[in-house]
Amino acid sequence: MDTDTITAANIDTVLPTLPAHTYGTLTAGDLSWNIAETQLTVTLGSDETIAGGETVNPTSAVKDVAGNSDATTAPGKAIPEEEGFAWEWWYTLLIVLFGLIIIAGIVLLVILPKRGADEFEDELYGEEGEEEEF
Repeated sequence: MDTDTITAANIDTVLPTLPAHTYGTLTAGDLSWNIAETQLTVTLGSDETIAGGETVNPTSAVKDVAGNSDATTAPGKAIPEEEGFAWEWWYTLLIVLFGLIIIAGIVLLVILPKRGADEFEDELYGEEGEEEEF
């Protein structure tokens, strides 16, 4: 592939999608070719409208290293649709925080009643060796 024929500035026009959506605002760093320059990975930018399921349809402006235009006659590969639940870093954070709250609650339930009972016993019976008069 002649990677110079696809840039962040022209990707919407040289690799249009069907139905027509946009890749969003991209920078050069958002386009990444594999070592053999046969696969392009695009990190979608802000304001992108791709939902998944669209097909990518290269125009004749996309050329191979010999300068030949793309000869695709059928729609290109479909953009994968996002499937199901995507685990995010903050889910892990919420689970850890919830776990810490549970542990703190258990510790408080075990320590506070015991401490309270000891103090109550001292108040009820007084200190050892003291006798109370009635």
